[in-house]
Amino acid sequence: MGETLTAHAQPAFLLEGDGDGLFPWVVVDAGRYARLHADSSAPEPVQVRYRLPGQDEDQVVRIEGALLYPLDRHDHDTAGRVAGWGAFDDAVIDSGGNVQVDPPIDRDGFQLYSTVRHAFRGKTFPAGPRELRAARGLLQPLLSKHGVPRHAWKAVLAGSAVTSLSVGKGAPRVLVITGETGVPDRRRDHGDMEQVFGYLIIAEQGRTGYRSVTTRVHYGGAVCGVTRWTLVGQADLDADGSDELLVQAWGWESTGLGILRRAGGSWRSALETDFSAPGC
Repeated sequence: MGETLTAHAQPAFLLEGDGDGLFPWVVVDAGRYARLHADSSAPEPVQVRYRLPGQDEDQVVRIEGALLYPLDRHDHDTAGRVAGWGAFDDAVIDSGGNVQVDPPIDRDGFQLYSTVRHAFRGKTFPAGPRELRAARGLLQPLLSKHGVPRHAWKAVLAGSAVTSLSVGKGAPRVLVITGETGVPDRRRDHGDMEQVFGYLIIAEQGRTGYRSVTTRVHYGGAVCGVTRWTLVGQADLDADGSDELLVQAWGWESTGLGILRRAGGSWRSALETDFSAPGC
């Protein structure tokens, strides 16, 4: 029988899972966040290593056999069970908390899991015409500010991913806009070079519409650093009554995971991780 724990009952370990196995990202412990690492000193059993802010020594925890709960699908009770770094078993948790082996998880794309079943304070909504108009209105000033040539605006706007969501009781509706578009550089001295315009916009709904509260932009060549962002989930990781946003950052030869929390009328980073290829 699988035990359901609250966010403060034990540390929550966030791991990426796909058909090739598991990758450790973040630990959340009583509202504190830290980078999570596989414990390479003992590949069997499966263990993780981390050091929380203010601690002098690493903590090592065995997670072999732990259940994994998806953070990007609110309406599914599917989960996995940690079997090893190279693979993990599919499972489904029924209403009684019993683990069954069948059917398997659909793991297309970036899937993020936690060893704790977190609460979801908000939910996502279909992005309708109103939200799409708001997204264009928020993105166009950003294109102008960063000098993106007008001939590329249509492609940038068409390539945007727009997500409308709520994050908790009393919080305003949130609009998350992400995308990445190649912009041909038509200046003669630059030849056939292409610039990359990547962006993350977080906006909140007010009386007169949506206003941008947090933005991240990359405009330039393909580099080792972050060039685009993707919203991969939301959950109340620290049990404060409001969902945090989970954002994957991508680069030419790097990837990372950011946890953003709402504070003081904006979305601020609770933790940023980075995993870059050698030489970056």
